[in-house]
Amino acid sequence: NREWIISAPGQYMGKLMFPRSLEEAFRNFLTFPWKDQFYKIPIVWLSAILFVPLFFRRLLRKQAKLTEIGYVLFFFAHTIVFFIMSYRPTRYFIPVIPAMVFMTVILFEHWSRLPQQEHESSVYRLPVKILLFTVDTLWLALAAYFCLVPLFSRYILSVSLPSLSLFYLIVSAAVVGAAYLLKHLYRKSAWKPVTGNGKLKYVFTSLIILMIGISFVINMSYYLQWYANKTYTIRNMSGELGEKLENAYIGGMTSTVAVLENRHKALWLYPNFVNWDKNTFEKYPLTHALLGTDVSHEIIHFFNQWPERMTHARLLKVYPGKDYFLHLYSFVEPYITDYRQEDTLNYRLTVINPTKETIKNVRVGEVRRFERRGSREGHEETRKEMEFKIFKGQQTFTLIPGENTIVVTAGKIANQDVSLLFFYLDYPHPFAREVLRYEGENFPGKTGFNKKEAGASNKYVRYVDRSLHSPGFLSYGPAVPYARGIIIAEFKLKFSNLKTKLRPLCHLDIYSYEDNGPIAEKTLRPVEIKKNKKGIYQISTLIPETKTIEFRIQTKQWSDIAFDYIDITYYQGYFIDINPKHEARNTKQIQMTKIQNSKQRLQTHQSLY
Repeated sequence: NREWIISAPGQYMGKLMFPRSLEEAFRNFLTFPWKDQFYKIPIVWLSAILFVPLFFRRLLRKQAKLTEIGYVLFFFAHTIVFFIMSYRPTRYFIPVIPAMVFMTVILFEHWSRLPQQEHESSVYRLPVKILLFTVDTLWLALAAYFCLVPLFSRYILSVSLPSLSLFYLIVSAAVVGAAYLLKHLYRKSAWKPVTGNGKLKYVFTSLIILMIGISFVINMSYYLQWYANKTYTIRNMSGELGEKLENAYIGGMTSTVAVLENRHKALWLYPNFVNWDKNTFEKYPLTHALLGTDVSHEIIHFFNQWPERMTHARLLKVYPGKDYFLHLYSFVEPYITDYRQEDTLNYRLTVINPTKETIKNVRVGEVRRFERRGSREGHEETRKEMEFKIFKGQQTFTLIPGENTIVVTAGKIANQDVSLLFFYLDYPHPFAREVLRYEGENFPGKTGFNKKEAGASNKYVRYVDRSLHSPGFLSYGPAVPYARGIIIAEFKLKFSNLKTKLRPLCHLDIYSYEDNGPIAEKTLRPVEIKKNKKGIYQISTLIPETKTIEFRIQTKQWSDIAFDYIDITYYQGYFIDINPKHEARNTKQIQMTKIQNSKQRLQTHQSLY
C-alpha cells in the first residue's frame, strides 16, 4: 500500500522504500547483488527463468492454466518491484520463492513428457514468430548476463561478464536463430508424434536428475558449512545481554529480537513511525539502546532526536551484523558534568550517578595529549601530530545516587607540550573497557571483495588484489556519531605481493562529517610494513564535541591488502583545556547552567529508573 507507507509512517520511510525517480529505480536495478541471490537457490532461479519462454508459448497456444498465469505474474511483479526498491533485504524476497518452485515443477513436468507429446498442432503466423524471436533474444541476453554467466562462473569455470552492447544483442539473436534452425531440422528428420523418441526422453530425464542432484549437493554443502561453523549472531547477543545486564529496558529496532531469550523489556523504535517523538524517554524508562548502522541510520537519528541524552550515553559494545553493526548504549552510567581546579595538582569534579544504586570502586582515569610538529606529506606547511598517554586512577571513590563531588589528584604537568587533560570514569562493569571491534567484511567499499581466510578473526577479510582491482577505498564507514572523548583505532592489515620499496601502499584515516575531512590520518609505506610484525597500525584522535565518524582505508595499488578488523579503544569523559587560547568567558555563569542542566537530567533519570 504505497500511499499508506508514504503518508502514515512518514516521509523518511517513503524515501527509504521507494525510488524518487525512474533514474534512481534503474540505478537500483543495475546495482542489485544478483550473484548473492543466485548462489543461495541456483537451480530454482535457473529453472524459473528457463520456464519463461515456455510460458509465453503455452499462453499463445491457450494451454496455460490460471494457476500458471497467476504464479508467473506474481513472480514478475514481485521481482521487478523488489529490484527497483531502495531498501531490499533478502527476507523481502522470500514470498516469491513458492512461485519459483511452482514454475520449476511445471518446467520439469514438461520436460519429462516432451517426447510423448503430439506434434505441435499450431503454426505461428509471421507477426507472432517475430514477437517470439524478439522476446527470446531479450530473454537470453538478460538471463545470460544476470543468471547463466554468474552461475557458470561460480560452479564451473570463472569467466567475465559480457558488456551490454549492440554486439551482445546481435550475438544473442544469432544464438536464438541457431536454436530455431536446429529445432526445425530436428522436427523434419526425427520427430515421432505418438511413440516419442527414446534418446530425447533419456536426455531430458538425465537433465532433470542432474539439476535436482546439483541442487541437493549445493544446498547440502551450505548446510554442512553452517553446521561446522554455527554462528547465531542475534542469539549469542541475546544471551550476553541476559547475562551481563540486569533489569534492562532496551530501545531500538533490533531490541525486540535481541531480548527474546531473556527477561528484559524492549521497545521497537523507528524514525517517523511508532513511539518516535520528543517524549519517548519520558514515556518509557529506557535504560539501554541497541542501535544499527544499516540504511535506517538509526544511531544518527537518536543523536539528532535526543542530543542531551546521547551525549552522556555510554557506548558499551559493537556487535557485527550482516553488512552492518549494532551499537549497545547505556543511559544509566555515571558521567562528569563540571570541574574546578583546586591547585596545580587537584581538580574537583562534579559526577552524576543517574541510578538509585550506590556504585563502589570508581576510579578516575587520566589522559594527557602531547603535540609535536610534523610535516604533512604533499604539503609544505607543518601540522601537529597528537600523542596520548593514559594514566589509570589509583584512588577509588563511591558514588551515591545523584550528584557527587570528588577531588582528583592529576599530578604535576611540567611538560609544556601537554595541551589537554582528559578525565574518564573507570569502574566495575560487565562491559568495562570492552574493545569496540569493527569486522572488515562488514564495511562497504569501492574496490576489493570479501574473502574467506582461516586466520581472520571472523573467518573473513576485506581483500584487494592489485592485479585485479583499481586503487580506491577498500573500506569506509560506519557513519556513527561519537560523543566527546578520545579514540584510539588499531587497524589489522596484512600486506603481500609488494611491488615497490618507497611508494605509499595505503592511507588510513578517521573522517569527520562535521569537519568535512580527516581528523587523524596515516600513510603506510614498505619500510613501516617491514618494521611492524603484528600488522597492527594505530591512529588516534580526540573529539571535543559529538562528531559523526568514519574509519577509512584507501589503497594505492602497490600491494595486495587483507583488512581484518579495526579495534577501537574509546574513552568517553570530560576535557580540560589546560592551555586555553580563547578569550576568557563568564565561567561562573557557564558552570551554573551546567549544574542546573545536570540536576534536571538527574531528576528525569531517577524518575525513569
